[in-house]
Amino acid sequence: MKIELCGGDYIGIQELTDCLRAMVSIQDPLSMSDEERKNVVNREPYMSATDEEMSIVYNKLSNEINNPLQSDLLDFLADVWRYSRAYSDSGELWKIFGYNGESQMVTINVEDRHNDHLKFQRYTKSELVALSSDPKNPTNDLSKLRLSMLNKMPNGSMAILFYDTTKEHLHGFPFDITFYDIYDPNIFKQKKHKPFLRKSSRDFTLDD
Repeated sequence: MKIELCGGDYIGIQELTDCLRAMVSIQDPLSMSDEERKNVVNREPYMSATDEEMSIVYNKLSNEINNPLQSDLLDFLADVWRYSRAYSDSGELWKIFGYNGESQMVTINVEDRHNDHLKFQRYTKSELVALSSDPKNPTNDLSKLRLSMLNKMPNGSMAILFYDTTKEHLHGFPFDITFYDIYDPNIFKQKKHKPFLRKSSRDFTLDD
C-alpha cells in the first residue's frame, strides 16, 4: 500500500516501517551486545524520522501488530523517540544538569510515564570511572558498560538512556535505547520552553 504525503517522502516512510518492524522483532537480544543489536538493525531511519513519518508508521504498525511484546515495544519506541526529540529541541536536560565539558549520561525510567512521572539519574564520565573502579560497588559491571558507551562518544556530549523496567520484567526482553545529544552553547540564550520533564506521553499520541 502506498501512502500519499503532502510534500512527504514515500521512501522515508517505507524505510522507517522496515526499521521499526525489525526493531520490535529482534530475536534473543539478551545474548547480544549493544553493538551486535545495532548491527542487526539499521536505526538511522528511526533516529532521523520526522514527526509526520513517525505518526504515519506508528499508526500503520499499531494496527498490524497483535503480539503483546511487539506492541509494547512499538509504544515504547514511539514514546521515547518523542521524548528524545523534545529534549533535544528544548535543551532542557542541558539546562537542568549543566555542561562543564565532560561527557555525561542521563538515564530516564519511563515505566510510569502514563501517570506523568519519569525518574532521572545523571552520571558524569568521572563518576562512572569511580563507580566502575570500585570492586565493592554493586553496579560495577553496569558502570563499566555505561562508561564504555561514553568513551565512544564525542567529548562533552550527552547519552540519554531511556528504559522501562516494568515492561522488561513482564516480557523478559530489554526495553532500553540510547540517544545522543551534542551541547549547543546557544541553548541558554534561546527562548524559554515550557518544561517537558513531567509531560505525559499520552500528550504525544501519534494518531492525531
